[in-house]
Amino acid sequence: MKPRRTSGFTLTELVLAGAILAVTLGALTLFTTRSADALGQGALQGEVDARLRRTLARVTDELLPSGAAVLTPAAVKPAGSTTLTYRRSEGAVNGTIRWGAPQRLAFAYETGEIDDGLDNNRNGLVDEGVVVWTRDVGSPDEVSVILCHDVSEFAEGEVENDADDDGDGLVDERGFSFERTSSHVHVHLTLARLDAQRRLLTRALEVTLQPRN
Repeated sequence: MKPRRTSGFTLTELVLAGAILAVTLGALTLFTTRSADALGQGALQGEVDARLRRTLARVTDELLPSGAAVLTPAAVKPAGSTTLTYRRSEGAVNGTIRWGAPQRLAFAYETGEIDDGLDNNRNGLVDEGVVVWTRDVGSPDEVSVILCHDVSEFAEGEVENDADDDGDGLVDERGFSFERTSSHVHVHLTLARLDAQRRLLTRALEVTLQPRN
């Protein structure tokens, strides 16, 4: 009688198959992780960009009814300014513009943060700030509202070194800053956030507007 042949895998074949399976599963896991990471990064970027647009749209709405004669400070290069005080037109009386109460837009440090290069409020960001809108400046009715959080201390590409690092003519400009020319106002806003892996995401946007009065 001929011996019966048995079918099966040798130990070498089993080891090889296991190795191939491990590599395949590892590659699949890596692909899935990277895809999820890219998706999360894209979602965060979209959220930050949306806040940039909303904040600068609000700033534009505030400044358009103003005029060059009622804007302070000068905010010219190379210093610019982190604050701008303005008045809005309330219409004309006998050909003369009637200006409303002073209002102010400004950069301020976030609650718990001070200008010391440290993460004082322990949220992963250093010396971050907010955009503050103050109405009826100097009056008993003065009130301030935060328009935007997560404002980077310095504009994208800038560091505190008394130099114009990003080549826009401004030195050490802040994450929320103004620059004025003869008839226009340039407003810059940089936001910073940490993603799920605690990596810093920085996004910036700038608008140029011309007050109508």
